[in-house]
Amino acid sequence: MGTVTGSEESEALRQSSECALVLVVDDDPNLRKTLSDILRSQDYLVESAGDGSGALAIVEEAKPTLAVIDLRLPDMNGLALLEEIKRRSPITECIVLTGHASQDSAIDAINKGAYSYLIKPYDVDQLLVTIRRAVERGELDRQLRRNEKYYRDLINHLQEQVVVIDRDYRITDVNQTFLEFIGKQFDEIAGRPCHEVWHGFDEPCDLHGQDCALKDVFETGEVRRVVHAHLREDGAENVSEVLLGPLLDDNGEVTHVIESIRDITKQKQLEERLRHSEKMESVGQLAGGVAHDLNNILQAIYGHTDAGLDLACGHGERVEALKAVRTAAEKAAALIGQLLAFSRRQVIDYKIIDLNALINNLLKMLRRVIGEHVDLRFAPCHDPAVIIADPGQVEQVLMNLCVNARDSMPSGGTITIETCPNGGDDVFDADQDRPAEGWRMFSVTDTGSGMNKEVRSKAFEPFFTTKEMGRGTGLGLATVHGIIKQHDGLIELDSEPGRGTQFRVYLPGSSQRPEGVKTREKRPSRGGAETILVAEDDDAIREIAQNVLESVGYTVYVAADGQEAVDVFKAHADEISLALLDAVMPKLGGHEVRTQIRALRPDVRILYNSGYDPDVYPDLFRVDQSVRILQKPYDLDTLLQAVRGLLDE
Repeated sequence: MGTVTGSEESEALRQSSECALVLVVDDDPNLRKTLSDILRSQDYLVESAGDGSGALAIVEEAKPTLAVIDLRLPDMNGLALLEEIKRRSPITECIVLTGHASQDSAIDAINKGAYSYLIKPYDVDQLLVTIRRAVERGELDRQLRRNEKYYRDLINHLQEQVVVIDRDYRITDVNQTFLEFIGKQFDEIAGRPCHEVWHGFDEPCDLHGQDCALKDVFETGEVRRVVHAHLREDGAENVSEVLLGPLLDDNGEVTHVIESIRDITKQKQLEERLRHSEKMESVGQLAGGVAHDLNNILQAIYGHTDAGLDLACGHGERVEALKAVRTAAEKAAALIGQLLAFSRRQVIDYKIIDLNALINNLLKMLRRVIGEHVDLRFAPCHDPAVIIADPGQVEQVLMNLCVNARDSMPSGGTITIETCPNGGDDVFDADQDRPAEGWRMFSVTDTGSGMNKEVRSKAFEPFFTTKEMGRGTGLGLATVHGIIKQHDGLIELDSEPGRGTQFRVYLPGSSQRPEGVKTREKRPSRGGAETILVAEDDDAIREIAQNVLESVGYTVYVAADGQEAVDVFKAHADEISLALLDAVMPKLGGHEVRTQIRALRPDVRILYNSGYDPDVYPDLFRVDQSVRILQKPYDLDTLLQAVRGLLDE
């Protein structure tokens, strides 16, 4: 565990902990004791409980300043305990601490009044700072209730907005922060009803059918915490968290209510971004997690189809069937690559390409994807529209835009793709300079239902979708926007309800000659007489690699896991010239195998092969000058050329 460092931070922690009682609730006695000891070392008063009922008994008796609650307890859910603590002691701040985190539980905890939501294993420094801040807010609430004579000095030093309201709902006092926020002088609002200042109502809010927390505090004398959303004069929404506390006279009667107002507009925006970020992270984790296994499966398909094509000379139905399987596997590999590229923002493979040629080659696939009920038309410009871009990424943009257009026309319609070699001269973007050789433009236009202003404003936001639940992820147009921005391009959207939609994409142009479409060339691969170790945990891939290497003259030893690879190498260290290692294997991974066999033979060549992306997982490979990476899935010629090339270096 970490320790608190820095004399100023330590002093702040100790000052904030004076007389602060912290309740630790955790069913694990070791964790409960550890956290209690840490807090006592910071001069906090500490009580602890192993279940919810014990915690509530302490809350009822001691009204702690702060409760640190484990999410999973033997007799009740941590969120239920949080809710009950806030009901019995509203001035007790709560922090949820859990090793079983989820987005839903985090949002639920915050909505139920938790000050913070931390995930085990926690950083001690971070936890102590969070506890300090929670205690400070809790102590502030208590001080506002405890002693009115300190009120003036207190509110003048608060960053929160503070307002004092009497029983007639009239504003009697405010702090400078509040005046700065509303842009008025005190004499402009002094004595005016709060409902008039905030809502423009002539009567209290409850007479307009709204919940009035102020009225509740006057009637019950209890602290209330609410969240208000107001529209500012410029039309933007402002969200505030309001803590309402009663000020009592000597007889215990509520004479005034003090409101501590915190602008949480940015916090709400950050929460929304957090949700988006967590969704993006989920996509990334999914992509990285499945890529290895899927690429292993595709590698086996590549190997067997390549071997079948080598054995099936000439033409015929079997050859065509194998070619179809291979084509499908390549498309699957491309989809996996696109998913990884989207979730991890891979480096773009820039090429000089002709938009017209690229779109022509893609039309057949586009028509299959959008279906026969939609008429797809292509209107290319007469002159070449040459751009600098990653062709695969541009294809992804076209695919996503056409699918989006198709979904807007469930009963059928027309999609038109157009290109322009000199588009965008009148396009202006303050954040984007015009490229040296101008823009090249293509557009995708549909005759669908169109978008209203609100939808247009959110069209490129990640995970925004107008489709019904389960039918859309909201990633399509966000992916398009991300790809275009990565290419230093621009995208414009024109749409009106009932008038269809047009997307115009502008990409940097080029005067260079475009690269031709690469075709697979069947070139003979040179073999050799060296000895090779193949370590691969997938039986099918290991067998294919062994067969193809032996077929061109190599001697091959095989291993099904990392430890076996080390053992085989030890037995044949003088013979083996190259080791073909899967990066991720049982018992020992490729890097560990490499380390051990290099200790025996420093000059042995290493060729990794992996379904993971080396750009995404750089620490997995840790390559040097004599190490190469073969990215799955690969064809057999690529394997042979990689082996021969590494041996000849």
